Amino acid sequence: MADERLLPHMPLASVVLPARARTARSRWAPSTISLEGSTSVSNSLAVDRNSSHRAQAGKLLWPTAIVAFVFTVSYPVNDFAPPPSPPDIGLGMLLVYVGIALVTAGVVFALVLPWALGRESLGAVALALAILGTLFAPGFWTGVPPGLAAGGALLGWAGIYATKTRRLSQAAFVIGVIGVLFNIVSYADVFI
Repeated sequence: MADERLLPHMPLASVVLPARARTARSRWAPSTISLEGSTSVSNSLAVDRNSSHRAQAGKLLWPTAIVAFVFTVSYPVNDFAPPPSPPDIGLGMLLVYVGIALVTAGVVFALVLPWALGRESLGAVALALAILGTLFAPGFWTGVPPGLAAGGALLGWAGIYATKTRRLSQAAFVIGVIGVLFNIVSYADVFI
């Protein structure tokens, strides 16, 4: 243990942190932390909303990928196995659709989103995914647009409180949700 003569003797009642500029990250940071029993609510540490959203997006990565994959594959499966009539597509074509959906979900949710979640400015990537997923929604059966739209919406949601590219993330979230809805409407239009 260190020699006590070298350590400064301070009362442990409170620690005063230096004043910081009011930025998006430090806006909720307390100016003092009390180490004794009575801590006021105003001095409690607030959770950084941006890192919270990023952590939650990381947890939602695979469930979202699975839902997007199952949604995408359900259309060719319905074409392949309707009981009252002969199938519209063969097994080979079904496997092609499943492969495309699997590769899209893998690239978007296993490569692009984890990489983008590690970056400070993820809004541009989120917006690109959301716009592509929304524009190509009428071709949802190709296996690509649902994964792109869902990935763009999730990544946009992760960056809604980011200090950089906040507006891009917000736009990506809205456009991605609209893209997911367009994909669902396009899917329902085929069966209704």
